[in-house]
Amino acid sequence: RGQIKQMTGDVLNLARAAGTGNADQDAVTAANVTSGVLKGYELQATEAGRVNDILTTAVNGSNFTLENLGDGLSKVSDLAKRYGMSLEETTTVLASMTDLNIEASEAGNAMKTFLANFSSEKYTDKFNKGLQKLTGNMVKFKDGAGNLRSPLEILQDINDATKDLGSADKGNLLQQLFGKFQFAKGAAAAGRIGNMQEFLQSLKDSEGQAAKTAKLMDGGL
Repeated sequence: RGQIKQMTGDVLNLARAAGTGNADQDAVTAANVTSGVLKGYELQATEAGRVNDILTTAVNGSNFTLENLGDGLSKVSDLAKRYGMSLEETTTVLASMTDLNIEASEAGNAMKTFLANFSSEKYTDKFNKGLQKLTGNMVKFKDGAGNLRSPLEILQDINDATKDLGSADKGNLLQQLFGKFQFAKGAAAAGRIGNMQEFLQSLKDSEGQAAKTAKLMDGGL
């Protein structure tokens, strides 16, 4: 209760800045999404303002609604944090799929598969063996310390490594890496991620956006 009280002002800014116009429902949605992100990323209530600036910018710069962005993040934020992904990076990967009309909750579940498979030699070795046979190249999934590289960089590398392959060869490789049920979403994310740098930067530069946008909305602009 104390945490919710502390972040009330930030939540109300988010509700006005990224809501649907139904004040009561928007406030409930904003509170739930904010609390979920803080919990998933193990952040303190004092971070609510920064979180809500990012959420506001994401909703107003993509196909997200606040509610479905919250749904997508709820599926993957805990795992993303464990793999060292920031909220901005996680939101960008989700947006790479939702901008192609993939539901945010489905994108969140797909992203969980991406992270798990990128960390599993069962998938990465099979993918790289096939890729090397076809192109002579390989994608690096871990750094020298055994940590997962940035998933955004991995997705970009996958796209670069497979872009000149025939559709059947590329599809087969992506199925080996992403799995039968998520390879289409993996292909969507890899294909779009290179165009998402401006979006990612806007999230990093989002300080003050929730309050600014809420003020504009209150003024009827």
